[in-house]
Amino acid sequence: MNKNQTVISSIFHTAAIREAELCLGADAGILSGELYAEFARSGNRTRYENVNFRRRRLLNRLALGEICEGKERFLPELSRIIRCTLQERSWVLPAHSGGRLPDGAETNIDLFSSQTAAALAMISARLPLDKALQKRIWETIDARIFSPFFMHDYWWRNLGANRRPVPSNWTPWCVHGVLECVRAVLPDALPWEEEKLLPSPSSFEKAESACTRRFTQFLPSLLPPGRLPQLQEIAVSCLVSLRNYFEDYPEDGGCDEGAQYWEHSVGHFFECGLHHIFDTPKLAAMYSFIQKVHITGDYYMNFADCAARIAPNASMIFRMGMEAGLPELSAFGASLYRAHASADAICRAKAPFSAPDLETPSSAFDPTLRDNMDFRAILNAALASQQIEDFAGEFVCRTQDSFPSLSAGIFRGKYFCAAAKGGHNGENHNHNDCGNVIVYADGRPVLIDAGVGAYTRDTFSDRRYTIWTMQSSFHNLPEINGCMQRNGAEFAAHNTVFSADSFSCELSGAYPQEAGLLSYRRRMQLEENRVTLISQFQFRQNPSEEKENRLVLNYMLADLPVLDTACLARAGGCIFTLPAGIWSLELIEFGEDEKLSPVWGHCIYRLRGEIRPKAAAQEYTAVTVIEPEKPKAV
Repeated sequence: MNKNQTVISSIFHTAAIREAELCLGADAGILSGELYAEFARSGNRTRYENVNFRRRRLLNRLALGEICEGKERFLPELSRIIRCTLQERSWVLPAHSGGRLPDGAETNIDLFSSQTAAALAMISARLPLDKALQKRIWETIDARIFSPFFMHDYWWRNLGANRRPVPSNWTPWCVHGVLECVRAVLPDALPWEEEKLLPSPSSFEKAESACTRRFTQFLPSLLPPGRLPQLQEIAVSCLVSLRNYFEDYPEDGGCDEGAQYWEHSVGHFFECGLHHIFDTPKLAAMYSFIQKVHITGDYYMNFADCAARIAPNASMIFRMGMEAGLPELSAFGASLYRAHASADAICRAKAPFSAPDLETPSSAFDPTLRDNMDFRAILNAALASQQIEDFAGEFVCRTQDSFPSLSAGIFRGKYFCAAAKGGHNGENHNHNDCGNVIVYADGRPVLIDAGVGAYTRDTFSDRRYTIWTMQSSFHNLPEINGCMQRNGAEFAAHNTVFSADSFSCELSGAYPQEAGLLSYRRRMQLEENRVTLISQFQFRQNPSEEKENRLVLNYMLADLPVLDTACLARAGGCIFTLPAGIWSLELIEFGEDEKLSPVWGHCIYRLRGEIRPKAAAQEYTAVTVIEPEKPKAV
């Protein structure tokens, strides 16, 4: 099939309608001022966000169902959800406003206000909504997006003094939302990639064309006089923001916010529909990042606030590969899509379609349809659905990938997969994790990066590094003379080297002076049936003082380890041969945490080894070997 053919597959078409049917009569929740202010009072952001995100999913699913079916069956319910959305005093999340609602019109534009406006704009331009409701939609978009855009030099616009040396997901995410609002009104404002109609088994194409004509005719009454020329200015400004973001992005495509935020960053850049005017080789590197950090199944190399298990937008990844001429990436996207389809079949066999559960819907074959709140991504998934289902290419993992810009890399063997990073402790969504190493054995996590817990008021505040997940001692890194790594770009790894099967870096610069280090060289070696971690310490001290140095080695584990002897442990199907020391086990419980629990359950484990080199010793080397556990004799 030609890549430009756009036919909604019957599977996607049927699933979209079933998802919309689930939403009929669903509770849209109450987004009260009291709930909004909870973030300011307690720091909790999840209770408001859960209701907000559920409402946005209702909006998108009902709209997609109506687009696919085209019988106006879902319009009354969709209109109800739109009215609820318009009644919200702000579309900005409490965490992005300090939990304070505006006294008058909302002038802040954040990730989710722009995303909400974009969804409403696209839905308004595609569906025959009531004229009075259409007018309310555009009055609200004008008040919350267009007017504030001219009034404020938002930092995420990435212009002038606000231009950021390291790109943030905020720029393409917010810009994408603003541009979708402009695009709905002025489809020729920028050289957008040609938008195709959505032909489907219901022959919705003609109905959508008629709706678009009606919208265009009705348009002059939707916005204030003189606004249309200003929208052209907004479009040009947004394009400059995207160019700056693209120019500042690393040439190797490395996303320092991790795999989970890559979709919000590079993904939203792609969904802006302007990628064809940018340099293709660099785009290829940016797009391929997600494939290169894949470990196995739904596990990815994770660092910073990224979770170890994610479900990236398979359809978007597939489309990136097709647009950029990257067959490996298209095959990767198709393999993710098939994996979701297989998982969905199992889920439906165990729990047949019945209850209106929006969190675990019946059609989980593509996470885009399940829980993506970006309506553009949903429409594009529809356009790619038949093509991705027909795709025959097979994905083959590479043995090694690295990103010099991140000082990070991944190694894949027949049994072990290992990943490591050098970097610095001033990165986007930073954790103090220079030199961290993670290890998977036979597809199972062994040495892990826990990721991050549920976001709270402390997560993005001066209290960030009081949270355990941010601290180096809760990564696979040592405490040295009572010191953990410090945060800040000046605390960094140096001389990082990646070879075909090894990683090494100098880590003394990641620790404060109080650690007493002259040097700390970490090395990881991957062999067919072994991973070796070597830490070489040189201490800064006067031997005559005979000061005793103290080390604590930390290993974060997904599975409960068993200490067989003083220096031998078993966990995750592996045997750990440990340096001589006093080893202990710590249970780290986090209960029902919305970010940690879906990955690890209710707890993880920390193996800690206290090591005291001989008095006045200025050098010490710790070696840990991880090998497959030999099968027991029958």
